[in-house]
Amino acid sequence: MTKKTLFPTTTINTIHYRVINSIKNQFGFFFPLLIIFFHLLITTGVYANGIDTSEIKILKNLEQRNVDPLTKLEIYAEFEPDITTVNGLTTLLVFGRLTSGFHIYSIYPQGEFAPTPTKITLNSSRLKTASKLKESPTIQITDDAYNQSLRVHKNDFQLEQKFTVSKELKKGTYWIEAKLLFQICDSVICSLPLEKNFRVKLTIK
Repeated sequence: MTKKTLFPTTTINTIHYRVINSIKNQFGFFFPLLIIFFHLLITTGVYANGIDTSEIKILKNLEQRNVDPLTKLEIYAEFEPDITTVNGLTTLLVFGRLTSGFHIYSIYPQGEFAPTPTKITLNSSRLKTASKLKESPTIQITDDAYNQSLRVHKNDFQLEQKFTVSKELKKGTYWIEAKLLFQICDSVICSLPLEKNFRVKLTIK
């Protein structure tokens, strides 16, 4: 069966040619610069705010989850790469989203009377720690609950840590159990130290 089109290809090409020529005649010398401008606009649009395609995927995953009303926090986690080999290296990425008005604290200790630092622990001997925990940029605030100047995360944040796969692990797909340890506060009060359990899929080939 012959597929029908609204306009024949030759007609479409003619229209394109006439439109381009019309624009070229109107802008003259500036036409090549105009083409470059629109090319950059289209190809770099998703990077305008520092958001690449992987971050867009993460944001969509977070948007599909409801923020936990108790902890005021929702997380999405994945390994990158999520398919590796025995003794291979992989990075655990944890993306978090906080209810507006709440914050959690930096992964670094901030003094004797400061809140509990945020950290990740794995409930598994299948992976061995290969790097220190890292965090996305924090902001400095005056925390009324602690009456101190402290570094915190608000809204969206990211944590990451590298791991190596145990030599004893066999090929297959595993769910790695982990938990996020944190303390959440608003401008008045803080929670006790909390735990949020999660699991992440990892395939060994």
